[in-house]
Amino acid sequence: MATIDELLEEANQRYSGDLLWACLCPNFLWGRQPPWTTLLRGFAANLLSPRAPTNVVMAGRVVSMWHDSNSERAIKPIVNLLHPKEQEVVSYGPRGAAAILRHWAGDQDIVRLGIAILKAAGQGHLSNRWRYRCVRARRMLMWCEALFRSRRPAVLLVANQAEAHMRAAILTARKLGIASVLVPHAPVARLPWSPDLPCDYVGLRGTGEADYYRALGCAPDRLTVIGNPASDVVGYSVPESRTGLGVLAMPAESSTVLEQIIGLIAAGTSQPLLVSPHPRSNLDELRAILPRHWILSHQDRTLDLIKQGPPFLIQCSSGVAWESLVCGVPTANIVLDKPSFYPFFDDRRLVRHLSNAADVREFVETPGDGSEERARRKSYALHWCGQDGQPAGRAGAELVERAVAEGAKDMILDGWAPGGAVWSSLGL
Repeated sequence: MATIDELLEEANQRYSGDLLWACLCPNFLWGRQPPWTTLLRGFAANLLSPRAPTNVVMAGRVVSMWHDSNSERAIKPIVNLLHPKEQEVVSYGPRGAAAILRHWAGDQDIVRLGIAILKAAGQGHLSNRWRYRCVRARRMLMWCEALFRSRRPAVLLVANQAEAHMRAAILTARKLGIASVLVPHAPVARLPWSPDLPCDYVGLRGTGEADYYRALGCAPDRLTVIGNPASDVVGYSVPESRTGLGVLAMPAESSTVLEQIIGLIAAGTSQPLLVSPHPRSNLDELRAILPRHWILSHQDRTLDLIKQGPPFLIQCSSGVAWESLVCGVPTANIVLDKPSFYPFFDDRRLVRHLSNAADVREFVETPGDGSEERARRKSYALHWCGQDGQPAGRAGAELVERAVAEGAKDMILDGWAPGGAVWSSLGL
């Protein structure tokens, strides 16, 4: 039986194949197996449905793609500035059955290789998710090629380089000589799959992020800092008088992890908290495990609660911590059994780390809320994201216009390539 090192070496040798390149992405070796019903619906949709496999908008010579609300919030402000009226939602295209069946024999080698790697890594229970990922990526490769050849865009704009269908779109654009622009939907994270910018242009949030990628060997002139078009909080005046309840921003985790978080905080304070669910939270499940005196917020976004000036915000490895810091709100990070992966959490004077009940008690009772402390938090946050809202949207639009004018270039950082940064960060 081949070892995981031998299997990964085979993956390296086959890396140039389109399907494998697209499917090497986050949670390849980690994560949860979706329910069978979810997988079956996904298989059927990719084989039979003519609907677009993701959200697609044509605006002039720019095609934008996103798969979730966070990515949409990063992309739409840029598209609206570029082409406020000339936008077409692309909802339909060719079904995937023909392409999937045509490539079935060759793709099975990739499917078997991925399953063998998962089993060697002790993650064989994720095999069906890998099969689904391969089917979805194959359909996206076919769908994008049909769209790009018929519409002939100059630029592909995405906000995620780490999902299989987004990677399939980026790869198809590269094959057809279409420039790809990445405006990340989330802050840079110190995750095994993060050292990867497989695009021609990137719009980062701040100088801290540019420093992170320069340390990985990226040429400084390829790293453009635009800010964050998805938020509009840098210039917001948050009330200095901290009233109301402290906020707990919940992550999109399993009920087991959520119970750990709730148990840790409840052991450290008897105060009621205002709980902000994640967009993907199961609200019924969350209500069932919250202490009775905690209140589940009905606001759409945690940012809306931050703007009200709560006495503090507690979160668990979430990008919302930046929004809290830039508003000067005392911010803490729950630390469970793994280190925090956002580099901007590293300064523990400004982002308090809570790993036990005593930490929680100290933070809730003395969060630190003087004017000098608020100023330090904001200055630190601006290093990681210097602007947002319309200024960031305009900078993003200028980057896309430059991509239209200059065209496709070499990939900035192919972290999954043989010997690439992703393999090194995995320790493989």
